[in-house]
Amino acid sequence: MLARPLLNVILDGSRVPADDARVRLSSRLAMYGEGCFDTLRSYEGGFLHPEKHLQRLHRGMALLGREVPPLLQNSDSFLEMLALFLKSNKALDEQVRIRVQIWADDHTTGFRPGNTSTRFVITGSRLKAEEQRMVKPVSLIISRFRRIPASALQPDIKWTNSINYILAAGEAQQKQADDALMLTHSGLVSETTVANIFWKTSDTIFTPSEGCDLLPGITRGVLLDICNQAGIPLVAGEFGPEALAGADIVWICNSVREMCPVGRLDEQQYDPDLLFFNTLGDQFDAYKLEHMQYVR
Repeated sequence: MLARPLLNVILDGSRVPADDARVRLSSRLAMYGEGCFDTLRSYEGGFLHPEKHLQRLHRGMALLGREVPPLLQNSDSFLEMLALFLKSNKALDEQVRIRVQIWADDHTTGFRPGNTSTRFVITGSRLKAEEQRMVKPVSLIISRFRRIPASALQPDIKWTNSINYILAAGEAQQKQADDALMLTHSGLVSETTVANIFWKTSDTIFTPSEGCDLLPGITRGVLLDICNQAGIPLVAGEFGPEALAGADIVWICNSVREMCPVGRLDEQQYDPDLLFFNTLGDQFDAYKLEHMQYVR
């Protein structure tokens, strides 16, 4: 996505010009990528399930053995930080992509972590009109890099050190694709480097289950709820990549892009069903109106 970074960040609760925010090269964030993060979207000061984003950050800090900063203890204080970020950038009435990065104020070397305070920074960028709803189909490749098994690394957290995603995204870039579909170690469809994946065959929607080493995205959960409430047949299970060969349409989703159709997977071409996407998009918009939380 095209990014227009905002000029101010929130560093440990205080507004700081982005150019003045610094992390020491000796920090464990710089040396090892030790930390976790989350991304969410501001809809003119509205947030969809901010508490779920915060809960995911809390799970990451707990597994890292880090204390939660007081300003990120609960949903109210979290929303106050997001409001401060938007107001400091005069972006309260704009569409903004936001990233919350967590790390430790720790400069020990080696893999044994130290015991110092937790730090956080909130950064973001404005979304252009064409970025606010991704209607242009994306192209995917099936990557040779596999998803890290859940038995090796808890998958429901966005870890800062995402080298397997980086390698897969680089492979997609080399092949002139927008993103890479990653498989599990046993060859099942899992997710892309930035999104969950869905497809429709006949009247049924399919998506990989949480047993497929994927990050169960918040937007993925919203789509599952929408399908269940609307009575749309949906199967979450284990599928090999051959299941996508017979799909009528394929799409990916995440909290920033919402839903984006897939036009190509390797050599397989898909013709997006605009009527279907418009209908699903309308249902998603209705869900947002019902569940959005606003800051002012």
